[in-house]
Formats: sequence, structure tokens, C-alpha cells
Amino acid sequence: MKTIFLFEWKKLARTPLSISILVFFIGLGAYSIYYGYSITKKQIQVIHDLENLHKEQVKTTIGYFNADTTTHKGKALYNKATQPGWIEHLIKPFATFYPNSFSSMAIGHRDVYPFYKEISTKDNSLHVFDADISNPEILIAGNFDLSFVIIYLIPLLMIVLCHNIISEEKELGTFILLKSQSNHFRKIIFYKLFFRTLIVLTLTYILNIVAAYISPTNTPISILNLLYWLLIVTCYLFFWFAICYLLISFQKNSIVTSLYMIGSWLLLSIILPSLFNFYIDISYPKRIKADMASEKRKIEESVWDLEPKVLLQKFYNHHPEYNTQNSNDTIKYSSKHFVAYYDALEKQLTPIAKVHKDRENERKKLMSKFSEFIPTLKMQKTLNQIGNTDFNSYIYFEESTLSFQKKWKKFIYDFIFKDENLQVSDYLTMPEYPENRSQIQYKGIVINAVEFILLALLIILLQTYVTYNSNKYLTIKQ
Repeated sequence: MKTIFLFEWKKLARTPLSISILVFFIGLGAYSIYYGYSITKKQIQVIHDLENLHKEQVKTTIGYFNADTTTHKGKALYNKATQPGWIEHLIKPFATFYPNSFSSMAIGHRDVYPFYKEISTKDNSLHVFDADISNPEILIAGNFDLSFVIIYLIPLLMIVLCHNIISEEKELGTFILLKSQSNHFRKIIFYKLFFRTLIVLTLTYILNIVAAYISPTNTPISILNLLYWLLIVTCYLFFWFAICYLLISFQKNSIVTSLYMIGSWLLLSIILPSLFNFYIDISYPKRIKADMASEKRKIEESVWDLEPKVLLQKFYNHHPEYNTQNSNDTIKYSSKHFVAYYDALEKQLTPIAKVHKDRENERKKLMSKFSEFIPTLKMQKTLNQIGNTDFNSYIYFEESTLSFQKKWKKFIYDFIFKDENLQVSDYLTMPEYPENRSQIQYKGIVINAVEFILLALLIILLQTYVTYNSNKYLTIKQ
């Protein structure tokens, strides 16, 4: 094996085309790292800007308590700072989905679903899974992150480097020498393929480690996450090694072998995922948001037409802890009136939102099931999971956001329905969104890695069966 590796290394170093191909893929990998870094860096900057904006708003509002109340302007500012109905106009809290060290390597859903959300007592359930306005051309093209290079381009590199392992021996006139040592022929071919796979794997390791350590999050990298990332990448490339080993065992010429390999890549990377996605679109078609907006507008109009007293009574029926039954409950446009209006609106919009949310969850669950049978989708899901950019991570963020919104509502409602004014201490003890993220399921990553290894071993066993038991491929062709 050492002799074969040394020979292959010298041949690689003396082949300008192979060196050019490797350099080209290194350039693609470097650009993917830069692309993921830039996208994540922009999102981190937005999150920091929102956090600074919130702190500045709190500081400014607290300053209103020192306003000169002898003047009309100063008195107005002081009243705004003390009135609970004004707090959401002065201060905007945000729930933010901060990326981890691997998010820039697997952007996943970060370009589709929102990574921050403004919290308000006026929010309604129809906003679930809303996305920021984005360039549709960019969304169609997708993201050129490192996970894309690993899943789709690195297998192409293996195909380019490995498709002519046998045919090049015939072209160089060394095939007869290998044939004369027929007892070691298959072992030699295996080692030659293994060496080229090691080159690709080494290149991939370097790109992954560099990307992990220059993450824009400026947080200590999780060595455990990095090991799991490298584990699943290794198993995935071993799977493609097995496919290449099987196809070159047919001993076809370079063109036919490359067509076999490209066909396998197209089947696993494009054709099967497209067919499954088409099936999902038919089974669970997305609802047009314009129709949802129209339905929401009709409900808003019908709820707004209700008398304040009726709205307050509905609110007290659902929230008896706030039932004070003051005389100002019948005043239109009061803080209590608006609270009752948005609560009633929420109650009517929740069933509509649930249908939309359940349909979206069913689509994702079905796609998750299909991904178990498609290696490329399985790999994408696993890398997104490590990067906290998979769909389950956004479900967790949505649930955390709703939980924080409940705390924020309770904070505001306590002042409104107790007819109490805010003090400086209240601004300093306002609820804040905790920085948290869904836990990575390491067990699932290990299971996926084992499945890749077992699938690769199955393909190698198939190669052994084809080589030793099929008369069509048993004879070494010259």
C-alpha cells in the first residue's frame, strides 16, 4: 500500500490538470466559507443593532422621568413613560435567534425563516412562519455554503479524480503489468481509489476546520460539535467512495464509467429530491398568503365593530384574573379596549393559524421521512441540525417566542388592569428574551453516520458479488 500511495502522490504532483482541479475546488470551498461567513455576519449585525436599539429605547424612556413637567412637552414625555399603554410605542423588545459556530457552514433555513421577531401584545397567531422580504432570485438559487460544497460538489471531485483509475492504466501501458499480478489486481485498484479519496477527505477536513474556527459568532467553538461534523462528513464521503468502487469495477472505459458516476450523482442529488418535493407540493399545497391576509382583514373588521363592553366581557371570561369591572371599561380606544380587541382577534385567528402551521409541519415531517431514503437529503438535514438551522430549530424558536410573548403580555396587562403607572424600577425589571437554542440530537447524528457506513459496506459487498460471481464482469478486459 505504501508503494502505491507514493506512486499515486508523485503522479498527482506531476499532473497539472489534477492539480488545477484540486485548486479550483479549494477556491470553491474558500468562496463557500466566505459566503456563509458574510450571510451570518450580516444577521449577527442585525441582532446586535436590535439589542442596542432596545437598550437605547429603555435608556431614553427612563430619561423621560426627569423631564421638566412644568412645560407641556416635558409633561407629555413624563406621562408617556408612566402610562402602560405607551410602553410598546416607546420600547420594542425582540426575540432573536442567534447562530452558533456552525450556522455559517450550513445556512439551512436561516435565509427563509426569520431570525428575529418583534414582541408585542398586539401580535396574532397568523404571523407563524412569516419570512422577511427577500430577493426571490436568491431564494431560488439557494445558498452556496460549505454544506452545499460537501454534499454536492465534493462527490463530483471524487468522480473527476476516480473515474479513470483502470482506463488510465491501459492508456499508460501498465495494465498488462497489473494483470500479470492478478491476485493483487483488485487490491491495487482499491488502494488507488482509497488514496484519491484520502486526498479529497483531507481537503474537506481542512476546509471544515478553517470554516469552524473563523466563524463570525466570536464564541468558543464546540469541539464536540466539530467532531460530530467531521464524523458525518467522513461517513458521507465513504459512501461515495463505495459507489465509485462499485462503478469502476465494471471495467468500462473512462467515458462510460464517468457517465455511470454522473448518473448516480444526478439521481441522488437532483432527480430523487425533485420527485419527492413535487409529491409533497401535490400532497400538501401551500396556502396563498393573499387569501389568508384577506380572511384576516375580514375578521379584524368584524371584531372591531363589537362594542368595547362586549369585548371586555369576552376578555374577562377568558382572563378572570384581570376582571376589575371599572367604569372606564366601556371607554372606546382605551388601553383596555385595545387589549380586549387584540385578545378577541387572537382567539378567532388561532384556528386559522393552526391549520397553516399544521400543514407546514406535515410538509416538513414528510420531507424528513423521505430524507431517510436519500443520502444527500439526510446529509443536509444532519449538517443543518449541527448548525441549528434545521426546521426543528425554528419550531423551538417559535415556541420560545410565544412563551416570551406571554410573559410580556402579563407584564403589560398587570399595569393596565390594575390602573397602575410605571416606575423606573419597572423598566429595569422588564422581561427579556433569554438566549437559548434547541439541543442538538447527537444520537440521531450517530445513527445517520452508522447508516452511511452500513450502506457503503452493502455497496462494497455488492461490488464483491459482481466481481466474483458475474461472468460478465469477471474477466479482466484489456
